[in-house]
Amino acid sequence: MIAMNSTWLPFAVALLSGFFALAGHWLSGAQTRQRAAQDRDARRAERRFDLRNELYSNLALQVDAFTNAVKRVTGPEQLLATLADLRRAAAPIVYQSRQIADGPLRNLLVAAETLAGQAGRLAASSPVRIEAVTAFQAAREALIDSLAADLDRCL
Repeated sequence: MIAMNSTWLPFAVALLSGFFALAGHWLSGAQTRQRAAQDRDARRAERRFDLRNELYSNLALQVDAFTNAVKRVTGPEQLLATLADLRRAAAPIVYQSRQIADGPLRNLLVAAETLAGQAGRLAASSPVRIEAVTAFQAAREALIDSLAADLDRCL
């Protein structure tokens, strides 16, 4: 057995102190990197939420503008321009949520195109036009619900 004299004890303490200091620095660095990754992910999620919120709000405004244009249709040109604005607002949604784009958004656009085609040539009290308005309103409600659910998932 090796006898520990006064030179071995300070050497062992220095060696252990150095080891624990390095381990503490390594652990602190790992925690800092983990915290930075969490902050980066939180900022990305916040930017994604803000972008989707802006796109969805713009789409909802265009849907309402189309609804108002149908109510006060003066000519097919105005309705077609509003329909084009609606399509333009719907285009970026494809890149944000394929599920919404393939389901409720497509249904809304089909209902809007059907309604735009009938609004210019049929009277407001026509059963076919009333049915088209009802289908559009149902598609609108389904889309708004899907957009709200998607924003809730982003939180």
